[in-house]
Amino acid sequence: WDTLSSEAAAAATKTTKSRTGGRMPRYFQFLTLVALKIFSDPAIGVKVVILETGVGGRLDATNIFEHPVVTGITKIGYDHMNVLGSTLDAIASEKAGILKTGSPAFTTASQEPL
Repeated sequence: WDTLSSEAAAAATKTTKSRTGGRMPRYFQFLTLVALKIFSDPAIGVKVVILETGVGGRLDATNIFEHPVVTGITKIGYDHMNVLGSTLDAIASEKAGILKTGSPAFTTASQEPL
């Protein structure tokens, strides 16, 4: 979580920090924690989880997994520009932060190369 509260994510947490004194995780971080707690409960018996990112990439709450079975990136667009960057190149670079060495990665073939 340390990475998530620094760098570009600092702008996204500004409102939350001002309301809570910086003690609470952002909403998506909190939802991710709750989901992972539920998924890890043996009584529930979850075998496989397909976990979608929030903003996606390097600063995402779901990036806590060091060795995912697989990762994927869908079409790169101008979403979350306040955190990921103002150009498609910058956004693609941030989104690529979800990719892990040794884990297969998939993407869409329908987008023109950057």
